[in-house]
Amino acid sequence: MPTPADGIQHQLRYIDVPPGTDWSKFPDFLLIGPQRTGTTWLHANLSFHPHIFMPVTKEIFFLNRLDPQHPKHKTSDLREYLKYFHEPWSERWHKTWTHLKIHKEWYWPRVCGEATASSAVIPTSILADIVTLNPELKAVLIVRNPVTRAWAHAKKTLVKEEGRDISEITDSTFTDYFASSYQVRCGRYSQIIKNWSQSLKSGHLLLLSFDDISDDPEGLLTRVFQFLGVSSGGKYISPQAKQVINRTDPTHRSYGIPTHLRSFLEDLFADELHQLPSLLGKLPVK
Repeated sequence: MPTPADGIQHQLRYIDVPPGTDWSKFPDFLLIGPQRTGTTWLHANLSFHPHIFMPVTKEIFFLNRLDPQHPKHKTSDLREYLKYFHEPWSERWHKTWTHLKIHKEWYWPRVCGEATASSAVIPTSILADIVTLNPELKAVLIVRNPVTRAWAHAKKTLVKEEGRDISEITDSTFTDYFASSYQVRCGRYSQIIKNWSQSLKSGHLLLLSFDDISDDPEGLLTRVFQFLGVSSGGKYISPQAKQVINRTDPTHRSYGIPTHLRSFLEDLFADELHQLPSLLGKLPVK
């Protein structure tokens, strides 16, 4: 990695790299989401691999809040972000003992990454800063049907996080939520793919199907391992790979999308639903 003395700061618009900052631990890859597509599951399963370092904290919210105009902007100081990639020796030795026991291998990370699901919709101007710091950066995007993704996200936000019963939420509350700028951008996969593909090197964006988390978790994880350039094989697949993580509140899990709200979402994402098959070869339907 270069150093600030090499003149990197003048190339950056949003990120502050104070003199002497060592950003050699800047991530090699990002799990970019969007929300309700399985990033928590993937984060947990990548943490099982002895050659991958993932911070304990998921959803760091640094890169996607770099714009000073972001309502939740806190800092642009890169050192605050890099703190998450510092691994105390006590933790490293604990992981070494664990991986020797499980994999018969030393814990020796070759790549490090992090998962912040809202990173999917980072503006391209901020992506330019991120790629300036690591031109070899890779990203993993999980594609889920935008209709069911939006419904799952609404249930999490409006029901689980706000502590309300789903029957208390009006149709207008749901439709206003669906039509908000952020929610629409999360469902515009074609634009997300375009923005990240144009920002990263060719071949450095991996598209995964949300369906495969339940249908073929081992195959999905193997594709990720190969993409990241680490060892693959059955012993690197966590025993919990077939378990759902961070699922919707059990009391509302089976509550399907009402027909009129499904129609609203299908109209909202009509162009996207038409384009996705050509982008992916198949459209996730779950």
